[in-house]
Amino acid sequence: MEIAYNLKPSNERRGNQLKPEKTLPFGQLRTDHMFLMDYKDGGWGNARIVPYSDFSISPGATVLHYAQSIFEGAKAFMHEDGEI
Repeated sequence: MEIAYNLKPSNERRGNQLKPEKTLPFGQLRTDHMFLMDYKDGGWGNARIVPYSDFSISPGATVLHYAQSIFEGAKAFMHEDGEI
């Protein structure tokens, strides 16, 4: 699969961000670019790396609806003696 690259010029990148000395807490540093890929007709395509930016998502996306995107695995089973 080919990946299209649309990179920022090096003088516009944030390469001089402060780096943590020991650990990197989640969400503290952002990259200058992000990877995008489209899902259409049962397959993935149009892979690309683009400058970091906001993106839109449908309000009907299942990821926004807890019951459709998360399975916690909590189940109850009835034993042979009728106990749950």
